[in-house]
Amino acid sequence: MFELKKEALVLFLALLTACGDKVTGGEYPGEPLFSIGGTMTLVGHPPPTAPIHLAIAWYPSSRDASAPKAIVTQDVQYQGTFPLNYTFDFFGAPPPEAINDYEEAGQTYRVAWGILMAYDDQNGNGQLDPIAVGGSPVDHVLGTSVGDGFNGAPATLKSKLSYVEGAVPPSFANAVSGYNLWQEENASGGLSGFVPSSAWVPLPLDDTHELDFYVCEAVITRGYYSPFDLPCHIAATGGLRVFGMLHKGDGLAFADVQVSDGVNVISNAAVELNGVAIPFEAAKNRHAASGGTVVLNTPGDNVLTVTPMGSTTRRYVVKASGDFELLSPDWDQRFFENSSVAVSWNAAPNASAYSIFSMQLETPFALDTDLSVAPSGKAVESTTFKVGAAGPRSLSVSALTAEGSVSALGGSHVQVSVGRSRMFDVIPAGTQLGLTGALVKQTAMGQPGDFAYLSAFDGATMLTRAQVAVDGTALRFDTFNQQYVLNSGQSLTSGATHILTANLANRPEFVASVDVPSDFVVSPLPASIHRNGVVQLSWSAATGATQGYSVLVSDASGGVSFAATASQTALDVGGFGVVGKAYVTVAAEGSTSDRHLKVRREYMFEIDVTP
Repeated sequence: MFELKKEALVLFLALLTACGDKVTGGEYPGEPLFSIGGTMTLVGHPPPTAPIHLAIAWYPSSRDASAPKAIVTQDVQYQGTFPLNYTFDFFGAPPPEAINDYEEAGQTYRVAWGILMAYDDQNGNGQLDPIAVGGSPVDHVLGTSVGDGFNGAPATLKSKLSYVEGAVPPSFANAVSGYNLWQEENASGGLSGFVPSSAWVPLPLDDTHELDFYVCEAVITRGYYSPFDLPCHIAATGGLRVFGMLHKGDGLAFADVQVSDGVNVISNAAVELNGVAIPFEAAKNRHAASGGTVVLNTPGDNVLTVTPMGSTTRRYVVKASGDFELLSPDWDQRFFENSSVAVSWNAAPNASAYSIFSMQLETPFALDTDLSVAPSGKAVESTTFKVGAAGPRSLSVSALTAEGSVSALGGSHVQVSVGRSRMFDVIPAGTQLGLTGALVKQTAMGQPGDFAYLSAFDGATMLTRAQVAVDGTALRFDTFNQQYVLNSGQSLTSGATHILTANLANRPEFVASVDVPSDFVVSPLPASIHRNGVVQLSWSAATGATQGYSVLVSDASGGVSFAATASQTALDVGGFGVVGKAYVTVAAEGSTSDRHLKVRREYMFEIDVTP
């Protein structure tokens, strides 16, 4: 299946000439620059009754597939008796917009990637019409040179076109400037690479509904392919489409499963993960659960079953890697804009690849990187990427396995991953003294306890000898945790403003303010609850909770089984998970004068979790 990217994908579609048993219009175009040939075959259905049109869809890289943004059409039709031999001729370069920058070894090259498509011009206007946002299919894609990946049926021999403008990248062995043919055998250990243009290009006509995703504009305009959105009203082949995302992130398990007919969600289906029911969550319009209510085997096989009412059960098995730890960068570490970030992590058991994703969290939501890293075989894996403009960042590293995803009829797709995340910061050049961290006024099981977790920086360098104070009282540096903390007896005041300062020789003083929310009252929790139970939690409003509220459930070891934010003063809390003592924390989040600082008033409660 094509890798479906998180960032907005750009697709350009060029309808070029074909020759063989065809009908052409217009003037003689001259001799072709490049030609490919092959055989169209039927895959389990009668031959089309209408003429077949051929097209090349151009993508930003060899892995991407998305919706068309530009269509160039010539008056060409293709007809014949199956199995049908064809040739496809290129009389000019791809549209300029289809040729994209490709970085390799510090150099920039210009490359376009495309796949061959066969389609039915259902409205007879002589061109392939994209599906507009909010619209439904107009024409119909019959098959592609890479097969029907959306239904788990990739071609036995996948073929793609590449166009290189100017210099050829060093890794493009056997490629030339201009057009090239690339093929990959869909088998373990199968060969892949650039081949002569005379190589045969199979074109299977699977004729499933899901092939129309190749012309679905919503895929690109929404910024990423999300089946949860049911884009383009494409009915599921066979009547059922299951999209499941199973993930363990930072020790917390999640399951999101949407069951639909491709157009409408099926809410009354019975969904189970490893024998445990996943309920339907109306707010998300899909079956969803998190924390202790989700049984996710890491490492190991995970079995998802879906049983629509009155229908047979579908079973999907995916294998997860083991868990791992993210080693660098540090939490809240600072980097100057346009600099490199080094990422390292412990190798995850059974991982066959790692996905590295980093993006800016403030408008514009710029992407730093979205890359795949193959395991090196070392105990510690690593990579680097560059960041752009200043702003807070979210970094995630996910471990994937070769058997971690499965695709099936109807466009169904289930995948599992294990990941770790981290927040870091990108600052403008010239930034000097500053603080990062949080002040917390806490009441835990009725006992007061105030805390500071602060790091001092000079630009991107963390400091251990700065003078850090709250309301003029110096904090001490905790060498074990590498943070500035409150002294014994030092406290914070609910509903008050505190002033934080940092000083270092030859640097301007850093000054910031934080507003601690007022005290509030949390409704009594039950003394005990079943591990799969739900607590209807509520609390009074806190003055100064300008950033809303957060709720966390953790166990005695510090493992988190539930985490959520709320703008209101009530929340259903579940996912207690491990049997034994659990701790529920409710926090009111206050405002600060510097985005690197947080402040909250929180209450922690103990609850017994029963089997």
